[in-house]
Amino acid sequence: MVQVFLGPFTPPCVVLFDYRESYDIVARRTKEFDRCRRDAETMSTILPEHHLSMVSADARFKGNKDLVKDLMAPGFLNEVSAPEIYSKALSLIELWSVKSKWAAGRPFEAHHDLQNAALDIIMSAAFGETSNGGVLRQHIRQESGHRPFLVPTDLKEPACFKSLGLPTEYQATVDITHFMGRVVTSPFPKQFAWLLKTFTSVSSVFVKKDHFIRSQIQKAVASLSDKSLQGEKAAKSALDFIVLREVTAAKKSGRKPSFTSKRLEDELLGYIVAGHETSASILSWAVKFLADNQKQQHTLRKHLQAVYPAAVKEKRQPRVTELTKVAAPYLDAFLEEILRLSRTASILTREAVTDTIVMGKFVPKGTTIFIFTQGASYVQPSLGVDEQVRSRTSQEAKRVPDWLSDDVGKFCAGRWLVPKTGASGFSEESVGKEDGWTLSDFDFDPQAGPILTFGGGPRGCFGRRLAYLELRMVLALLVWNFAFKPCADNLSTYELRESITVEPKDCYVNLQTSDNM
Repeated sequence: MVQVFLGPFTPPCVVLFDYRESYDIVARRTKEFDRCRRDAETMSTILPEHHLSMVSADARFKGNKDLVKDLMAPGFLNEVSAPEIYSKALSLIELWSVKSKWAAGRPFEAHHDLQNAALDIIMSAAFGETSNGGVLRQHIRQESGHRPFLVPTDLKEPACFKSLGLPTEYQATVDITHFMGRVVTSPFPKQFAWLLKTFTSVSSVFVKKDHFIRSQIQKAVASLSDKSLQGEKAAKSALDFIVLREVTAAKKSGRKPSFTSKRLEDELLGYIVAGHETSASILSWAVKFLADNQKQQHTLRKHLQAVYPAAVKEKRQPRVTELTKVAAPYLDAFLEEILRLSRTASILTREAVTDTIVMGKFVPKGTTIFIFTQGASYVQPSLGVDEQVRSRTSQEAKRVPDWLSDDVGKFCAGRWLVPKTGASGFSEESVGKEDGWTLSDFDFDPQAGPILTFGGGPRGCFGRRLAYLELRMVLALLVWNFAFKPCADNLSTYELRESITVEPKDCYVNLQTSDNM
């Protein structure tokens, strides 16, 4: 733990590099620490009535969370989100099959396709299926009859495809996301946001955003009477559930529903922006880890074949119900390792709401705590800490063991698997052998070691359940359909690009069709 001054005449901040104390702060010491006011104020420049723009003591906070709580309920995730994720993942696979054919053994850029897939998923979950099938379907139709505009003779160099436009509502969402990224990374976010809104074309983007969101709300409200009669069974989208939740809240409060409220618009837009940006970033890291860890990619594919034997026998895709209901411990382990090593969200912040103690040191009320989710404890060996300086709740809690220092920085999905009684430790080399590893020998253990990618506690990532569902399904289907071959070193760097999330600067795929289909 260190103290830093971020500028002249500003109070010091605290930087924390320790998983146990960090988790204790975000999950257990919630009466002492809350969402940082600076972060809430920054978010309020974009989404002033979203719950991320509020500290927990804000009188509006609980009502806003109630408005969207159905969107992470198992019923909504399995019945509404999962089918949309599945449909769009298959569209991505079809698009990449077309591109892979044209590329003829060459790599091609992948991030924009993953971003479009994430946009398609969250848009269809938010508003229901569109008549055109989404942007991926449009791109499939356009790419099917057109060769790449650049096909180099060197097979190691990427084939380049023409950049295709986005529908107005998609482009507005992407532009808002970029605007948010510029604001949150600015040292003076409120002032910078005002400058952008006043002197740049950002203002027109907000107009387009408002028009789109409000038109969608009006459509949902227009069919409200039918939905009210049938209740949640008639709801087919996130917006449907939000509208119904507003009706319920209004009845409970003895008021008329407010379908034109800014909070309804902001909660819906926040669901869309956060839902696509985080997933696109993590999937971009995922395809890199697949290509750079060939043996573990092979293990994952064999595992999926063992988990979904009917799909193998029938030469088909695993079905939605198979992907969501059947246990697949190595798939979960592979995804968790992606989340551990991806740098999507490297820092969490909390603010002390009372005078308190952290690691034996006095921390006054109002101090900002920067909690690093990379570095020591996570991808580097933990720093030695005297147990006596830890908080009482940290000492009493069940401990998550430290990662072994000799491989903490390496990609190793097997670290998340724990043997059942009588089973030996997991080994990649034993997979496929007659007396080797089988599904029944191991369980996935999400508490195997330190990870804080989605934060924790009541102010942790609201969309965590949706993210896990989407990432798990898309990862399984991609590996089912493609072998991800290594790309040249210049296309496989781990340089970063920072926005709302942190994504890889270079994201390319070199695909070979799997023999499952």
